Amino acid sequence: AVLFRVFLDADADVTVDLSYASQLSYLIVNGDAAADIWLHNNPAARYGVDMTVNNANVTVHGTYGDDRVQLTSQADLAAAQGHFYLNNGNDSLLWGGNADGGANHVGWIFSADGGDGHDILSANLIVKMTSTLDLFGVRISTVSSNAANFSHFEQIDMAGYIGQAEATLTQIGWNGYSTKALATSAHVFDYGVLSGNATVEGTDGGTVVQSRAAQALGREGL
Repeated sequence: AVLFRVFLDADADVTVDLSYASQLSYLIVNGDAAADIWLHNNPAARYGVDMTVNNANVTVHGTYGDDRVQLTSQADLAAAQGHFYLNNGNDSLLWGGNADGGANHVGWIFSADGGDGHDILSANLIVKMTSTLDLFGVRISTVSSNAANFSHFEQIDMAGYIGQAEATLTQIGWNGYSTKALATSAHVFDYGVLSGNATVEGTDGGTVVQSRAAQALGREGL
């Protein structure tokens, strides 16, 4: 007998060794614990695993084949702490987003590395926030993003993108201090968060300071 399809209920922070299951093709992950999952890693096995992930806290070590990971609406990405190391092959990490008339929210330590090959990452996983300070008429803006948490994904998948930036403006002047949320355009993805040239939306940003830019991400475009 061989393991071909596995339903895994990750209810404890333990290591799950599936590296021996060289015929594994389908994996469904449930639960909410931070299990550490190792898939078959035989360089001679050049086929990947189709994964449906309902638990975004797991760590997954991929195969030498083409792994396809679908994060579902059941996975709590807003508080996600998972990591996906997809190894060799032409892999994909996709997610439909959790925005409800606003921006997507993804846990700030959630990360993924596509490894070697031609790999695809859902644009919904990349979030952007801008904070503008107006100090007596002089403005400076900080652009924050989780883009640097992702690497070696050559292409960004825009299919089904529902996100947008979150922006605030803080004004300090002779009349006092105030902070307000700014309106930004829905379904607009700023490629500048990948290249280091992000823009400020919703207001005149003045001098722009950007957080650490992504490495080896989206170099083949959208």
